[in-house]
Amino acid sequence: MINNASNTINTPNATNTLDKELLKSILEKNGIKSLRPPQEKVLNEGLLEKDKNFIISIPTASGKTLIGEMAFINHILKPICEAKDLEFAPSGKKALFIVPLKALATEKFDEFREKYNKFGLKVGISIGDYDSKENLSRYDIIIMTSEKLDSLMRKKNTSWLNDISVVIIDEIHLLGDKERGGTLEIVLTKLKMLPIQIIGLSATIGNSEELANWLDAKLIIDSWRPVELKKGLYYTDDNKIEYYKIEDYKVVIENGKNKESTPIKDFGSSKSEISNLILDCVKNSGSCLVFCSSKRNAVSEAKKNDLTKYLSNEEQEELNNISSEILNVLEKPSKTCEQLAECIKKGVSFHHAGLAMKQRKLIEDAFRKRLIKVICCTPTLSAGLNLPCRRAIIRDTKRFDGTGFSNIPNMEIQQCIGRAGRPGLDPYGEGIIVVKKPSEVGENLYMLRGKPEEIYSNISNKKTLRIFILGSIFSGEITSFEELKKFMKNTFYAVQYGNYDEIVDNIKDEVIFLMNNGFIEYNFDFEINSKLEDNLKNNLESEINNDSNNNNNNNNNNPNFNSISFDKDGNLVINKNNKSTNDIIKPKNKKYNYDEYSFIEDVNTLFKSTKLGNVTAQQYIDPLSAKNISEGIQSLKGQKNIKDIEKIILYHICKATELRPLLRVNKYEYEDLVEEMEALSISEHDDYDNICAYKTSKMCLDWINEASETDIFANYKVEAGILSYKVEQLKWIAHATSEIYRALELSGVLESNCTNGVNLKKIINDLQLRIEYGAKSDLVELLSIKNLGRVRARKLYNANIKSVSDIATNRELVAKNIGKIAFKVFEELNIPFGDIQISDSKKIKESSEVLKKSLDIDRPKKVQKTLDNFF
Repeated sequence: MINNASNTINTPNATNTLDKELLKSILEKNGIKSLRPPQEKVLNEGLLEKDKNFIISIPTASGKTLIGEMAFINHILKPICEAKDLEFAPSGKKALFIVPLKALATEKFDEFREKYNKFGLKVGISIGDYDSKENLSRYDIIIMTSEKLDSLMRKKNTSWLNDISVVIIDEIHLLGDKERGGTLEIVLTKLKMLPIQIIGLSATIGNSEELANWLDAKLIIDSWRPVELKKGLYYTDDNKIEYYKIEDYKVVIENGKNKESTPIKDFGSSKSEISNLILDCVKNSGSCLVFCSSKRNAVSEAKKNDLTKYLSNEEQEELNNISSEILNVLEKPSKTCEQLAECIKKGVSFHHAGLAMKQRKLIEDAFRKRLIKVICCTPTLSAGLNLPCRRAIIRDTKRFDGTGFSNIPNMEIQQCIGRAGRPGLDPYGEGIIVVKKPSEVGENLYMLRGKPEEIYSNISNKKTLRIFILGSIFSGEITSFEELKKFMKNTFYAVQYGNYDEIVDNIKDEVIFLMNNGFIEYNFDFEINSKLEDNLKNNLESEINNDSNNNNNNNNNNPNFNSISFDKDGNLVINKNNKSTNDIIKPKNKKYNYDEYSFIEDVNTLFKSTKLGNVTAQQYIDPLSAKNISEGIQSLKGQKNIKDIEKIILYHICKATELRPLLRVNKYEYEDLVEEMEALSISEHDDYDNICAYKTSKMCLDWINEASETDIFANYKVEAGILSYKVEQLKWIAHATSEIYRALELSGVLESNCTNGVNLKKIINDLQLRIEYGAKSDLVELLSIKNLGRVRARKLYNANIKSVSDIATNRELVAKNIGKIAFKVFEELNIPFGDIQISDSKKIKESSEVLKKSLDIDRPKKVQKTLDNFF
């Protein structure tokens, strides 16, 4: 109850009136004067009721993000009422904001930090290593991907997760993604069992009601947009646009007509079939996003368009500066960099995953500033990044899927079209699909109408199941097959299919895989007691801190835990009180006989992860990857040649499923690669995927042997963005490899880390640092020092400064070779630098600020009430 005289709260829960006053005050302090109709609708439907879930399905740029913000404001801020002013303080609760892309996470982090730091809220972001020890407990708003949340939910030192009271899932329709949807579904299944408010922000999907029912959520569907969106087909032969009015996915007939035809001026440019369509927009102060089916097509289209004559002198000067920055991002500009720099000078750019992150950011900022007028890109750009335009052009409606060309999904097409219309800048937006031949008209019109596909559960994906089952057994969330089945009954899969037979068989397959390959053990001889519960929740961190010689590990010494193997005839053998299952490998091509494994469904059969299972779950990698790496490490016994050892380790790292897609092998290099594999005694050269993994490992080997980026780009036909992504993934799996080695060592599978005079453990441990910096083994000690990249480290090494002690005794020489950065190095190493003088002509460049323009500030006034009117 609220005491009106003192304006203080006498009960733990504020009334809805006070919640609205708090929200209104926060919004106004952030410059928001009114709400959009969908935002009003959600509030009226009970957004501020903290136990009410929502699925919000509204168009791009209609204010979905602010709905999520209003939800978390309601949870994580509380009023402090003193005198006449309403003030706020963190409530102690936390909000999670789940996004699909790391780039989007960074964008939201910058936006939320600017908006909410002034209210005493701390904004955190977690998109790095899955095994990181970052302390997220100090943040009120935490932004991350679903995979990162999944990895955190299985750890022991994350008690702060109990303080989460609201989760906002951006792009929740990605539940239907074949690769990542299963993980999002697992996370959502766990969340919906907790007393947490779930807010799902979604594109329009065909079965949104089914999704809402699963999450016990109120479904809000609204077609309102802040700017009118015109939809049309552009006919390249006739150089005209035919606009269609579309309602409820149907073409509306008005005055006997179902379309309005508009001719486009011919600007005399014949390089591209859509040049007239682009120039028509740019000449009228508009900007374009051109969506192409591939990176190659995006580059080709950008090169065909020249907007120089439509740029002011000031714009040309700024674009020339950006072009120079583009060329200086890499050690040496690649061919792609040079092409991009030339395009940008002309007011056009291409944008795809092959570009370096800094280059993409420069392009995005310049487009928001309206310096770059046209971006030619792949549809992935539509996945959440805030890049609105006047005209969104769908140049290609089909793309290559590995086997042939298939239609781009309607949902993706509509997300691309939805980018059209910049609030406060454009009187309207246009979504145009290009018709290249008459036979395409019907299909293109169907896409323009935009009836979205339904999304389907992907939790039965075997990789998803492997990772989930092992992680849940490791954390102690699940200890039996019956508990696995109970969990599955709460999934979206269960709602959609209601038939568990197929997924139960898939679960059996993966449980058997995990047992046969030493990731889990089982017990069916005793009752659960408190001691066993503690054992089931044992953490690898506590295990590996024990002396391996005195390790009284439950896995190895408890007579009730059993391992399984096969005899020479392929029959199942249960080994009581056996050493461990870590070194048990299932015979290849052995088909599971479920009758032999019926014991796993027994209610008294309990599962527990082994050391190998623990480290695999902690590193958040696919158990299949861990199996390949474990086998690879064990295959190195007897190897003497360090270079060959590095090649074999890198090959097994590149076999990890996390490294997909691999580099492709063409027919001209196939035989050479097979010969190299045979020379290393790699017997898996009859499988194309393994040969691709070997080629990928060769690129990694070149990288850690300090090959130039230019040579790697040329030799392996990769681009900066792809190389950067591969390096990040390789670093992750290399770290996991060192932890797997440690687990195998503690389990007694590896007798010694030093065979034939080769320190295998050191070689593996050094790989992560070498991969991170792209450096040879002789630089490892120097690279362990912050602020030294491979270029500075190599300079010091060549000057005969090879260690920390060398730095301490050669301070003047260090300063001479690496300039002002030497001060930071000395400071980190606690080395006094006294009167050392440094002559350095290089000036430190200040990074340019990201242009942040909230779409929620500029909006049409006619259709909206003020906040006062609404609240």
